[in-house]
Amino acid sequence: MNLLTTVTASTTTELLNYNLLLACPDPATAEVLELIELGTRAPSVLICGESGTGKEIVARALHEASDRRRGPFIEVNCGALPPTLMDDALFGHERGAFTGATEMRRGAFERAHNGTLLLDEIGEMPLDQQPRLLRVLEGHGFERLGGERQIQSDFRLIAATNRKLEELQRAGSFRPDLFHRLDTFSIDVPPLRGRPRDVPHFVRLFAGEIPIAPEAFEWATGHLWPGNVRQLKNRFERARVLSAGQEIQIRHLAREVDNISTLTCDAGFLKQLMSVGFWKAVDFVEKELLRAYLLKYGNDKRAVARNSGLRVSTLYDKLREHHLFEPRK
Repeated sequence: MNLLTTVTASTTTELLNYNLLLACPDPATAEVLELIELGTRAPSVLICGESGTGKEIVARALHEASDRRRGPFIEVNCGALPPTLMDDALFGHERGAFTGATEMRRGAFERAHNGTLLLDEIGEMPLDQQPRLLRVLEGHGFERLGGERQIQSDFRLIAATNRKLEELQRAGSFRPDLFHRLDTFSIDVPPLRGRPRDVPHFVRLFAGEIPIAPEAFEWATGHLWPGNVRQLKNRFERARVLSAGQEIQIRHLAREVDNISTLTCDAGFLKQLMSVGFWKAVDFVEKELLRAYLLKYGNDKRAVARNSGLRVSTLYDKLREHHLFEPRK
């Protein structure tokens, strides 16, 4: 099977996403494309990777390259749904199942029949709801809320996460049996810093027809982009507005926290960091950076996420990891 000839798209936006993935020149991206081809035959797929790396694009490509491409592609974001609404979103409900249920509603399991169901941010699914998901995956049968009739749905599951499910298992917040059921075939999407040959491609793509100054191009291709492709794309959308259609300069792209290349680090401080070992030093610097962001933005977590390039869910994970939850001033 050739992914280039198999993948189709129903909208211009989806076509852009596929071309964005297929045209990437880095070998690490080529490995992902090979896994997508293999994954089209897997009964379920687990996609792992940092926020902003393109996990949703990989999931859509898996669907479109499979024999289920004529069926529906249904997406449920487990991190965006309150726990009280999760069951209704997945199972649906019968009329009169609860107050306000004035008509029957089909859930994601049912709507994904003969197609693909993407459970995004699966690591955020509450522990008490995971056994119900496991039962459906084992038998593909379920009842709507308030119903008694068993419904069968033939769907292929794709789960995506930016969290390490192995660590969640050890912490007791993710069931090992569900993890093993999901992890029959996995695809790890590398961060943008792990596929540097893709960066110039994205820079030219997101700049579009607007010219970009050589020094701005050099800055953009050398930047780490901790928020990955999503951050790079959003930054160029901002730059296109700021440049008013004229040549994009560094000042249109760079923000205060980006100017890491102008920073200097005292040799004595570096020596201290080296003395504790690489990972302890990275952990220390990460924690201090988070402290600085919180101080600068008055503990406004959304402002910190917006200006640091982190997704809100990732920021909260980091704050929990470093015990930095503080009352907002």
